[in-house]
Amino acid sequence: LGSLMPAVKSVCWDNDMGKVLVGTAGNEIWEVASSDGQNLHGKDPLSMGHFDNESWGLSINPSSPHYATVGDDKTLRIWDLFEHKCVKMTGLEMMSRACCYSPDGQMIAVGFGSPVKKSTKQFDGKWMIM
Repeated sequence: LGSLMPAVKSVCWDNDMGKVLVGTAGNEIWEVASSDGQNLHGKDPLSMGHFDNESWGLSINPSSPHYATVGDDKTLRIWDLFEHKCVKMTGLEMMSRACCYSPDGQMIAVGFGSPVKKSTKQFDGKWMIM
């Protein structure tokens, strides 16, 4: 289905509706048809979120109805305020602690770090502009 961490953590089968909900280790919920296993929401999950330890950074876009989040799962996610869903996700090189939109909302600064060294690639205090 396209999960970041596809290990299945829970399943709920509704035989009357012909649907199966599948919860993954990647904090996604997929809704599939029980007849053929097809995703009922195109290529996207029904719901998703950060999945490893904690979410840290949050920034509201000053020029559009979106906000950004980062955390320990090494992803930057852009969310739609009105649709209440993730509209874009980018993988990052390490855990992040902060994010901030530029004043015009065109760029995002991401600050990296973690209280525990988990990789030789980890550079606390490093930041990048996306």
